[in-house]
Amino acid sequence: MKCNHCGSESGGASLLCHTCGALSAVRENLECETHGGVPAIACCFVCGKPVCGDCSAWKDRMFFCDIKDHQTVGAEWSVVAECSSAFEADMIVRNLHQGGIDSRSFERGNHGSSLWFQPLNSVHVRVRSGELDQALQRLAELALDDNSRKERTYRGQSF
Repeated sequence: MKCNHCGSESGGASLLCHTCGALSAVRENLECETHGGVPAIACCFVCGKPVCGDCSAWKDRMFFCDIKDHQTVGAEWSVVAECSSAFEADMIVRNLHQGGIDSRSFERGNHGSSLWFQPLNSVHVRVRSGELDQALQRLAELALDDNSRKERTYRGQSF
């Protein structure tokens, strides 16, 4: 399936483009968080806030909400890890900071209207784009990279 907004392949039947944040179909039950009752057309690429056509910002081939800092983060920071909990993201951020790498986490499903929306129930850890390779290497050395985290289990559950 190809995204109508950025043209990237979405890999399967995903309702949310992971490249730009566009929704592949208007969901009547996913409303714009700013304009209640208006269907969302996308979710902010950084925080996951559902946005309509009037309040969304399209910049650098990504959708953003009204928080101006998110446009800067989207342009200058790269996702180094996608976590299933804020605790896991915090662990990664702390380890990156100990290695001298500036990092931040963004909880994507922290919006009332999108809590049920599975593609947004994650926390992204981001680093400055120029430090991405260094951050990936540090996470691999600490076995905190995406592949290592997927392979480990805790009491029978992946984390």
